[in-house]
Amino acid sequence: TTLIAAVVLFSIGSGPVRGFAVTLAIGIITSMFTALLGTRAVVNLIYGGKRVNALSIGKGLAFAHKGGQSIRFNIMGKRMLAIAASALVLLIAIAAVGVRGLNLGIDFTGGTLVEVGYERDVVLDDVREALTQGGFEEASVQRFGTPRDVLIRLAPRDGEASAELSNQVLNALETAANGEVELRRIEFVGPQVGDELTEDGALAVLVALMAILIYVALRFEWRFAVGSVIALIHDVLFT
Repeated sequence: TTLIAAVVLFSIGSGPVRGFAVTLAIGIITSMFTALLGTRAVVNLIYGGKRVNALSIGKGLAFAHKGGQSIRFNIMGKRMLAIAASALVLLIAIAAVGVRGLNLGIDFTGGTLVEVGYERDVVLDDVREALTQGGFEEASVQRFGTPRDVLIRLAPRDGEASAELSNQVLNALETAANGEVELRRIEFVGPQVGDELTEDGALAVLVALMAILIYVALRFEWRFAVGSVIALIHDVLFT
């Protein structure tokens, strides 16, 4: 099902959505390779290449047996408690999203990306302070490669061009660093491109969920399909 989601995301999505799909597919293929070949190699190493028809998960484990009798865990008996706790956390998560909103990158919202390089290692807090003094309190600052390279993301501003914003950022940084700053690159993502990327990403997610629903329903039962999709939505909201 994860590979199905990756294929759908790559087919319908664009930009970073496709990049995520490729990374997801590589991770799943690597996990399958490790689980099949790696586990088989470990079993052969332990049993010396002998044919094994059944594997014991440990009948003598203390938590599984007590006094010669198996211990039964009544997991489903606690389902209402688990549902209540999960529902409470989900309500808190939904309320937090409603109050604070989603922290989307400039790929989705549009904006300006500026990469600068320093002559020596720089502390990010100093860069943030310089940008704040220059009037860019909302700027997102992170390292990009070496400790001397910094990536700055700026939200779009009405009435100001991308080149003008980059010049203001560079001037603010040069003032704080005594001119030891070099402009490496500048990229601008328009709001229309961000809206298209958001729509494509949302459509890809919906199609992927439908594909998973159909596959699980055909392969197993429709109840499992509905449960798996609900679990996916639950996990996304939960995290």
